[in-house]
Amino acid sequence: MAAGVEDLAEMQAIVKREIRREKGIGEYVAIHTRNSPKRIDELLDGGSVYSVIRSIIQIRRKILDIRKVEDSDGTSYCKIFLEPQLIRVLPVAQKPFQGWRYLDPAKAPRDLGILRDNADDDMPAEMANELKALGLL
Repeated sequence: MAAGVEDLAEMQAIVKREIRREKGIGEYVAIHTRNSPKRIDELLDGGSVYSVIRSIIQIRRKILDIRKVEDSDGTSYCKIFLEPQLIRVLPVAQKPFQGWRYLDPAKAPRDLGILRDNADDDMPAEMANELKALGLL
């Protein structure tokens, strides 16, 4: 879930602010989760994190690495390193959820291309849903 994110332009701005660089990984953006995914090997073999923005799966980012981390106070969490490049996917409605959801690769939304720096050409989510319901998208 991209909690609180209103649109792709906002998501893109957030990602640009959060880009870091680490030797061996290169540029990345990290997300943190309390629980580690159970199927780490599968995720590291070409897996992606799909972002749900306003109840619609809209983008994905390739997973670069997954590490268990422990803070100095003993708090442990999972750090997921993602490629900063946002890949647009065919919009798919998704109800809110908590935790991990694994998409069957055959059922995952297909890629529409890399999100350019100027996200002004974004199709409104409502329009994308209507076109999809009509079988036009």
